[in-house]
Amino acid sequence: ETLSLGLRPEYFATKAGSVDASVTAITLTANAALTDNLSLIADLRVDSSDDLIIEESGEDSLTQFTVAAVYSF
Repeated sequence: ETLSLGLRPEYFATKAGSVDASVTAITLTANAALTDNLSLIADLRVDSSDDLIIEESGEDSLTQFTVAAVYSF
């Protein structure tokens, strides 16, 4: 069994008219090889912005967690 970790920071900025908006995102990924053909991949992502533009929800942050099972042959 092999475990690898990854960390990916991202920064997005836009300007619409006279309004500046930005989002910072950080994603932590864990990839576990269970067998030669089967891996589990989990991602934890946190998006944050002081501009209240995330998914048009009016919130200043959004957290997502996903899990994927990958079988290769």
